[in-house]
Amino acid sequence: MKNFGQISTAVFASTALLCGLPAAAQGYLTSDQTSNVVRVVLPAPVAGDATSQADRAIFRSARSLEGSARWTLAQSDDDVSTSGLLRAFRCALG
Repeated sequence: MKNFGQISTAVFASTALLCGLPAAAQGYLTSDQTSNVVRVVLPAPVAGDATSQADRAIFRSARSLEGSARWTLAQSDDDVSTSGLLRAFRCALG
């Protein structure tokens, strides 16, 4: 089980080489629907306003966890490599 990540990566890589890489996935939104994203996503807060101050307070609160077990877990959750995903979902994969 120790080498599962390396073996599965090798299998995925060899399959991609032999069968070719899949075409880019097509999204379900049209370009007309995605071009209006600026109406949905708010702009970044302006320095000094209430939203900016709240954003900084949340940032400082999260940074206070640096070095804790929760911080380490969050860092490991951020590994989206093949081996990282296999490790994250190892219980579900069996």
